[in-house]
Amino acid sequence: MVAIPRAAGVLVSNLGLLSHTTNRWPWVKVLYLPNGVDLGEFTPGPPHPLHDPPLVTYVGRESPEKNLDRLREAAALVTPRPRLQIVTGRPHAEIQGVLQDSDIFVLPSLTEGSPKALWEAMACGVPCVVSRPTVPLDCPVLQFDPYRPDLLATQLTFMLGMTDERRAVWGLSGRAYVVAHHDLRVLLAQEVDFVATAARG
Repeated sequence: MVAIPRAAGVLVSNLGLLSHTTNRWPWVKVLYLPNGVDLGEFTPGPPHPLHDPPLVTYVGRESPEKNLDRLREAAALVTPRPRLQIVTGRPHAEIQGVLQDSDIFVLPSLTEGSPKALWEAMACGVPCVVSRPTVPLDCPVLQFDPYRPDLLATQLTFMLGMTDERRAVWGLSGRAYVVAHHDLRVLLAQEVDFVATAARG
């Protein structure tokens, strides 16, 4: 924090840091640079009908802020009860296949920065159900209060009750959002340009 007021430029990876930095030091040049996705690696898989039982996937760490106990509680409230797949510690090379095979991706976190697993799921065209503080309001996902398992269950039930075609529309909208905001190549080019400009003063 001591160096920020004198910095030629500052990179921030989430909207909370962006707001804090620009409000605290309005004269500092700041670039919002969220996590990016390799859109050539994370692509939609072949269309498939809903699994029986439906497959709901979480990818990430098992830690208190990830809110997995409430996720498990919510899944038990859904009828028909889905198969909840909690993926932790898997090699990154396997994640694309895991996501492509999923019916829904869920992120129930109490707090997040720029959730890479979510962007990768959306890039794969998987419809997503996400806790409210996690993403901007214009992100094409179903959102819920992370302290309310009943509301998460409601959103999961709503998404699973859609036709395959309707869920596919949500998935394609998610892919388009990531292409527009989280393309790794675009973000890297922005970072290089920002650093070069800041270095020149």
